[in-house]
Amino acid sequence: MGVNVELMTDLRNGMGLEEALVKHNTNLKNALNITQRDWKAIEERHIYARSNGFSVVKNIGGISIYFGVYNSVSEAKKVRDELIKCDWDKSKLKKIIERLGIKVPIEAVGNKKYIYKTHNGKWSISKRLSIKGQTVRVYGGQYEKLSEAKIIRDELVKNDWNIELLTEIKRKHNIVDTQGR
Repeated sequence: MGVNVELMTDLRNGMGLEEALVKHNTNLKNALNITQRDWKAIEERHIYARSNGFSVVKNIGGISIYFGVYNSVSEAKKVRDELIKCDWDKSKLKKIIERLGIKVPIEAVGNKKYIYKTHNGKWSISKRLSIKGQTVRVYGGQYEKLSEAKIIRDELVKNDWNIELLTEIKRKHNIVDTQGR
């Protein structure tokens, strides 16, 4: 936790402002430079309130790794606690969610998240991922209809953006991208 988060915790626990500023060797100007993310981090470590639920996020090697969005804080806590037990191994997330009986809503990805309208009026799917410290863009294709793009996006989210499944996903839903594949 940074100084600002610790300072906020002391204030919430009833410490006076002046006493807290002295304790943390800061001033009011610096103390007010607190991000909204810091405020949310005080309540539950690695759990952040979002407009569509509660996300579990862990900074690993300087990179924020997302472990899903959940309907309630209690669901997010359960998932977080299990991830801590397996040292944040994301490959175990799907089994953890299944074992806990938690349904991760597809709505958690937002109505058009990861879907972009191109200059030619088509719908393109892409997401940036961090793999071993490198940022890569995963491309899910380009589609004539937004409804088709949403289906493909939702399936990719369910499958942790495993792009190798894209052909199978398109076949399953009888969807052809703008390249005719």
